[in-house]
Amino acid sequence: MRRVALAVGALAACAEPEHGMAPPDAFVFPQPPATPVTLTWTLQHADGTPDVCPPNSTAEVIIWCGRLGGSVQPGPSCETGMAATGVAPQPRDSCGIGVQIRDATGKLFATTIPTFVPATGVLTTVHHDVITDRGRLQTHWKITKGGLVSNCQVVNVQNVSIEVTTPSGMGASFMTDCFSTSAATAALPTGPAHVTITAGSVSASQDVEVPTGMLTAELPPLTLAFP
Repeated sequence: MRRVALAVGALAACAEPEHGMAPPDAFVFPQPPATPVTLTWTLQHADGTPDVCPPNSTAEVIIWCGRLGGSVQPGPSCETGMAATGVAPQPRDSCGIGVQIRDATGKLFATTIPTFVPATGVLTTVHHDVITDRGRLQTHWKITKGGLVSNCQVVNVQNVSIEVTTPSGMGASFMTDCFSTSAATAALPTGPAHVTITAGSVSASQDVEVPTGMLTAELPPLTLAFP
């Protein structure tokens, strides 16, 4: 019994933090250094030809950090082409920086995907080419049968085809899962377009407007009406 008591006492002594120190398994990850960033941008068409900012437009800095989420910082006029900012990621985190442009009315005109910024603590320059004449469409559809709400399983449809045509002749055509009830297109020329969604022998269409600046337009759902 005395040996058992001594052993328990020894284990308890080992388990106690010595001099207020944290136990070995309470490792704290080091804080990454804050990194100052100079963000620059130019506007251009998808074919590489230069474009200009909309009159009296402004730029905003997009900062996206995995654990902190996203934030938007007011910036200078779009024509300035440069803004000073920075990132301060959390441990085991990463951050990206992008830019978005708003026209004189405050309407969003263009946006870019944030670029990863290494947490070095050293001034970093990030450049973005803002594509102005392309956009995307988020299509939606719903199934009815005999005038009542239904689903893909009831009408025995696995896939739908989505076709987008534009006056310029450039468009998109692809197949996707019917059950998802939504799909995004690839980048399309900004301007008028026609969308047709087909499931089996049933189709529905709508005229739409492809947005500017790589933005995505949410389309109202098309009804695929099965008899």
